[in-house]
Amino acid sequence: LPTKIHELVLGKFLACMALVSLALSLTFGLAIMVSQLGPVDWGPILSAYLATLLLAAAYTAIGLYVSSRCQSQIVSLIITTLICSAFYLIGENVVHDLLGNLTGEVLRQLGTGARFESISRGVLDFRDIYYYLSIACTFIVLNVYSLQKIRWSYDKPKASHKTLKMTTAFICLNLLVANIWLYKVNRARVDLTKNQQYSISDATRNIIEQLEEPLLIRGYFSERT
Repeated sequence: LPTKIHELVLGKFLACMALVSLALSLTFGLAIMVSQLGPVDWGPILSAYLATLLLAAAYTAIGLYVSSRCQSQIVSLIITTLICSAFYLIGENVVHDLLGNLTGEVLRQLGTGARFESISRGVLDFRDIYYYLSIACTFIVLNVYSLQKIRWSYDKPKASHKTLKMTTAFICLNLLVANIWLYKVNRARVDLTKNQQYSISDATRNIIEQLEEPLLIRGYFSERT
């Protein structure tokens, strides 16, 4: 008292993000120096900074929740590292190569590493941004609930306790399930690269619109594409 639990959780989260933002801002001078040596595509650079902040937000929220569940800071650090590493590794190609296409694609959508690479190449996809925000919001809500349970340990069971538990589960479930619903939304994206190299050009669109017969296209894609 007088600080409320949600204020405590959000305050600590924002403080961590402020520290991360300060650390990132100190590296921006390097990008400016490189731009003085030759032409630089600022789209991927700015996108990479955004991707780093989103990744940090998700991992910070996970770490704060784990910290609220552990008495030892060392144990909290180890568990947080394992959880965040698992989130990152399941989206890597090394894991996908061991599984089928469908399973690999599902894991790629769940992995923070694959989403990070997608944004940092210069393409802002709303699905990727929401993915990180949904993880951060989910663990922030769980953090509030975890600390609230500690307060309940000093009180008798009440109906409000069950209501908050159900509300927490409902919010977290909706935040995560929305990622499945957004999977088919593929138009909410912005290509920030200089020549929009990850988008279909206007010339190609005009040719497609003028086609009068079915056209068979064979595509050969590199790993970068």
